[in-house]
Amino acid sequence: MTADRLYLAADVRVVALDRKSNALTVLVKRKRYPRDVVAAGNNLYWLEGGTELYRLRLDATPAATAELVAHRLTDVVAVAADEMGVYWIARAAEASAGAPAAKDETYAISALATSERAQ
Repeated sequence: MTADRLYLAADVRVVALDRKSNALTVLVKRKRYPRDVVAAGNNLYWLEGGTELYRLRLDATPAATAELVAHRLTDVVAVAADEMGVYWIARAAEASAGAPAAKDETYAISALATSERAQ
């Protein structure tokens, strides 16, 4: 979310909803279902298929191509981002390897630095 727009996944699309006019704009259409859409700095991030993390510039044209920033992720449960980086929380390998879940599951936090500060 920014001051002017809300960003969300709708079916296989990532869309922006203008907060003043309620106009809906399709930013990108994907082959798989995006989820966990977050805006930070000049970029929009989302998960696809639960294993890939994509980025799209907020000022991108509708014909722009999303950039794959991380792949082969396993069991991601949440994504967050800020001007410094993008972060995701995943069940730890032991918890997602098919073993019965423990009462208190173990999670791992991962981060990928962005170059937002340099822009």
